[in-house]
Amino acid sequence: MKLKQAIATGALLGMVAFPALATHEVNGVVISRIYIDPTDVVVLTNTGNGCGSNFFHLPRSNQNFREMHGYIFLAFKNQAPINFAVQDSCNGDRVDISHGSMEAPSQ
Repeated sequence: MKLKQAIATGALLGMVAFPALATHEVNGVVISRIYIDPTDVVVLTNTGNGCGSNFFHLPRSNQNFREMHGYIFLAFKNQAPINFAVQDSCNGDRVDISHGSMEAPSQ
């Protein structure tokens, strides 16, 4: 009987929807410097992050890490503005990047 209860409990827990973390956008960010660590990428920008510094944090655990990594380096190389969707909570003096976007350059 205990095995059936454990399976039923596990199935119920597996169906529980966990809320996504809320995000907001920070637009027109220009990247000054990129720091590469074994567990993350830290980006120094010209824009305050709302947590007391100009640092934004891209965790390697993000599902879209490779895509955001590519966007970040493209924006840095071309000194083009990038838009970050960031978590609503601070991680020390940094804020975690969830996803982002870039616009095509004006012709």
